[in-house]
Parts: sequence; structure tokens; C-alpha cells
Amino acid sequence: MLRQRNLEEIASTLSAQSKMLLDALLPQLSESIAGTFLGLATATGTDPTPTARRLLSTEGPDNGVAAVQALAMLHSPTARSSLMREALQHARHAVRRAALEYFAAHAEAADRPLVLLLAKDPSAAVRLAFAEQMAAHRWPDAIGALVALLQDTRDFSLEAPYQPRARQASYNVARAAAVALGRYDVLPELAITALIAKVTDTQCDDPIVGCSALESLATRDDPRIMTTVESRLTGR
Repeated sequence: MLRQRNLEEIASTLSAQSKMLLDALLPQLSESIAGTFLGLATATGTDPTPTARRLLSTEGPDNGVAAVQALAMLHSPTARSSLMREALQHARHAVRRAALEYFAAHAEAADRPLVLLLAKDPSAAVRLAFAEQMAAHRWPDAIGALVALLQDTRDFSLEAPYQPRARQASYNVARAAAVALGRYDVLPELAITALIAKVTDTQCDDPIVGCSALESLATRDDPRIMTTVESRLTGR
């Protein structure tokens, strides 16, 4: 799917007549086609809200993602907020993930509780996106959710059915949560304790989770960390 800058560049090359034609045709296009043109129409100045609402009411992931992309291009937060909130609860995980990526950067205070719920999303892809977005945007109120995601055991190594079984598990969500916690300048004791526990967790089938947790502790000022590092290095 084209990025906003690309769409705006294409829109700038259209004649006034072409823009008027696109604006007139958009409401009449079938759902299978409307998503393809919605972003471009939005870049020309067309209000995407009616078509975005129609596309979000379907179960098609491509339609929903196209709607989210178009809504994100609106300059009016009020016009897009309600539909974006609907996208956070869409049946398709790709749509929820797209809405999450938007809200991680632009959420108002009232939107944050809805976004934080995605840390418990049934889709591991959404939980992974949540951890990655919090690594980028470092919401203070997401620390508790990231601590909980350290225990996420969704094994991404199982997604390669035509390859030999991996020698170790790939708990990508837990890895991303550990990395995200390391991006915060200051962590509460609860988070540091959880990271230390993950470093010393010998029952975890993915050792990279512990390594990521250890890296996130490296610059913290806590007397327990050096003991943890020594324990990790000596294997005790």
C-alpha cells in the first residue's frame, strides 16, 4: 500500500477534472475497489469518512487497512477519532494493528485505555506491534502491560512449516517487550524486578528473551543487577 507522501505526490499530478471525477466515483465504487482509490481521493481533498465507514463495516483486512490509512491523512482529529476507535476493535488483526500504529503516535488521553487493551489482543501480531510501538513512543502507562508481555509464549518459530523445527523457541513478543522496557529512561522497581526474573528464568525456552532483558538492565542503577549479570555469565 502506498505511503501518504506517495499518494500526495500522485494527487498533485492530477488535473482538477480528474480530482472531481474521482470524488464523484468514490461512493459508487464496490468495496473490492474503493479501498484502492480511497487514499488517493483523500490526498486530493475528498472527505474519506463515508467510504472509510463503509469499508470498516466489512471483514476484509485490506479494506480496513485502507480505511485506517485514509483516516490518518485527515487533518481533523475529531473527524477521524470515532472511526479509528472502531478500527481498534475490528475483527481482522491487520486492521487493529494499523489502528494501533496510528494511535501509538497520535492518541489523546481518552484513547489510551483502548490502545492498552491491545497488549492482551488474541493476535500475537498485534501484541508484537504493541511492544514495538511502545519501544518507539515510550508511554509511561504502558510499562505494566510490557511487564506482562515478558511472559508471552507465542512461538513464532512454528510459522515456518516447510523448514525443520527450530532448535529453540522464538518468543518474539516477549523479546520485543524486553527491548521496549529498555528504551525507557526510568523504570519502576516492578519492571526492573520483572526483567531480573526473566534473566534468571531457566525454564524459558527462548534464551534470547533473557538476553534482551539483560541488555535492558545494563545501564540501570540497582544493586541486584550486578549479581544477576554475574549469575548469567557463570551460568549459576
